[in-house]
Amino acid sequence: MARERLFERALPSAGEIRLKVEAAERMVARAEKRLAAESEAHQKKLEKYAARTNADLTAGRRGANGRPPVPMEHKTVIVRQQKRLVRAQEWLERARSPRPVPSPTARASLSDPDSRMMLSKHGGFVQGYNIQIACARRQLLLAIEVQDNPSDMTALVPMVNKTLVNRLAAGMEQPILLLARWPPRTWT
Repeated sequence: MARERLFERALPSAGEIRLKVEAAERMVARAEKRLAAESEAHQKKLEKYAARTNADLTAGRRGANGRPPVPMEHKTVIVRQQKRLVRAQEWLERARSPRPVPSPTARASLSDPDSRMMLSKHGGFVQGYNIQIACARRQLLLAIEVQDNPSDMTALVPMVNKTLVNRLAAGMEQPILLLARWPPRTWT
């Protein structure tokens, strides 16, 4: 159970997966476009050389002057673009099906696998949860959220949405005008 929880936490969210897949698809499209452009340019060069050689041979000359162009499969730029395309396709495949790998230092509590080790206010670590509370005047609780993420950065938008839903469900008509930190700061 605790080991499974570690792997679940290491798995990126659906939004992260979507963003990575979109970025990987753009990389694959860009690599395909570059490979096609380089291949087309080199193919034109090969055709031009072949046409010049045929024209010289029909005119009774020895053939086209100069060194013949490198074959398509040995052209350095094209080989490099093919490798770039293969790497981009591999990256896209990894983005579509991520394998969660927890860090070697990750730990889970056997007694409460949902909790996490979090940095304490007074230094050190505490096995626990991060609680977010939204309240109105006179301490009317509008929303409470318990999460295992020690950061508050990801909690704002879900808390605002939950507060709006709960406010409407409770029949409160006044809009929420201010989100403040508790205890309130005094600005001088």
